[in-house]
Amino acid sequence: MLDKDYYKILGVSESATESEIKKAYRDLAKKNHPDTHPNNKANEARFKEISEAYSVLGNTEKKQKYDQLRKLGAGGSTFGERGGFSGTGGFDFQDFSSTFGGGRGRRTTSFEGFGDLFGQLFRGAGESATDSRPSRTPGSDIKTSITIPFELAITGGKHVVTLKYRETCPKCQGSGQFCVDCNGSGYGLKSKTVSVNIPAAVEDGKTIRLKGLGEPSSRGGANGNLLLTIQIEKHPMFERRGLDLYSKTAINMVQAALGSRVRVKTFQGNTVELKIPAGTGSGKLLKLKGMGISNNGQTGDHIVEIQIEVPQNLGKKSRELLQDLAKEEGIEL
Repeated sequence: MLDKDYYKILGVSESATESEIKKAYRDLAKKNHPDTHPNNKANEARFKEISEAYSVLGNTEKKQKYDQLRKLGAGGSTFGERGGFSGTGGFDFQDFSSTFGGGRGRRTTSFEGFGDLFGQLFRGAGESATDSRPSRTPGSDIKTSITIPFELAITGGKHVVTLKYRETCPKCQGSGQFCVDCNGSGYGLKSKTVSVNIPAAVEDGKTIRLKGLGEPSSRGGANGNLLLTIQIEKHPMFERRGLDLYSKTAINMVQAALGSRVRVKTFQGNTVELKIPAGTGSGKLLKLKGMGISNNGQTGDHIVEIQIEVPQNLGKKSRELLQDLAKEEGIEL
């Protein structure tokens, strides 16, 4: 690593500011980008060298470590092709080499353990001493919501979703440097159709996690995940509360007073008979047991709310009957 002078490669001084280093890199990257010099191996190598230099000098932590290593070789020392120092330039490596592989009391100019020192200084955070591989950051998760039919939320099944997510620009590989394809963002939008398995009895607001269907990693890691928040459409007839289903049925005053039997449509598409007890009031809840939602061996009920309809236009005979009933009950009209 010290066989290359990154400052010289970017053409900046050691006192260059962060913005100066960045500007130098952009100018050189634009000038030496492989797209402007197709099939030019020498230019491609130059571009990689510029990128390598900026990956160190453009990172505050790596730059500090790189500068520390340069100081260790100050005073006329040079770093040879095989990674060893030639000449000490007045720098005493005795204690330093005994710590990093030189041995107690032994002076060295080849400095055997220096390769390990590079690994320790430039190894990424969280990596062990036996694993110097770069950190593979996973791609970002995609978080979105989907609206599904009421029936699908109860029965479960397949649901097709069209997603739009960021994809690393294939031209600039996510750098965004002077790239017209991604307009300098490093990413582009991509559409993808996914078939999602909706579990039976899923509830509104539930989040489904689909592993590996998120954004791809730009650093060789695994794809992110797809996080789908479920929103359920309202049904014109049924309302859901847990495993129970609710609906409303209208009856007239005579049915409510005398009692009767009415036909009620269930969610399953059947029509069943519901007994209305005499004297039933409006808002009364009657249960159709076991006709709700089934899930994990449990089944809810179908709850029917009774609504009493008041006739708006009474015939002559019906009015007379009600007037007689009012007199009998002592009701003043």
